[in-house]
Order: sequence, then structure tokens, then C-alpha cells
Amino acid sequence: MSKDRNFQSLLDAEKEAEQIISEARDYRNRLLEETMEQTHQQEVSFEQRIPEIHQSALIRANQHAEQIISDYQHRHDERSRELRELAEHREQEALESAFNLFITSTD
Repeated sequence: MSKDRNFQSLLDAEKEAEQIISEARDYRNRLLEETMEQTHQQEVSFEQRIPEIHQSALIRANQHAEQIISDYQHRHDERSRELRELAEHREQEALESAFNLFITSTD
């Protein structure tokens, strides 16, 4: 009878182990399905956001381009001002030089 009890205990343990394995497989399969569904939902969500992301990138690129243009315009204006001042200074020197030549040639 002891052997029968031991054998039955082993059978019961094996049956319990099979049940645990089956539950673990079911759990794993549910997790995989849930993960696949979540991944799919995230892909769909991302694909839906692509136009928004693209528009945002264009806005940032335009803002950056406008800033660069503004910087170049500022440098251009500054350089133009410097050249104008230099031209005025040279014009004044030229007038003084011409005046001095005129004065010395009339003597």
C-alpha cells in the first residue's frame, strides 16, 4: 500500500507540475499577446503623430532659418554702416586734401 501511496503522490505531483507549467504557458501567452497589442497601438499612435512631428520639425527649421537670416542681416547692416562711416571719413580726407592742393596751387 505504501508503494501505491508513493506512486499516487508522484502522479499527483506530476499532475500539479503539469498544471503549473500549463498556467505558466498561458500566462506567458497572455503577456505576449498584450505586449504585441500594446506595441501595435504604439505603432499606430506613432504613425498618426508623424504629420505632427513633421510639422513641428518644419516649424523649428523655419525658426532656425529666420534666426540665421536675422543674424546675417544684422551683420550686413553693421558692415554697411562701418563701410559708410569709412567712406564718409575718406571723403572728408579727400576734400581736405583737394582743398589743400587747391590752396597751395593758387599761391
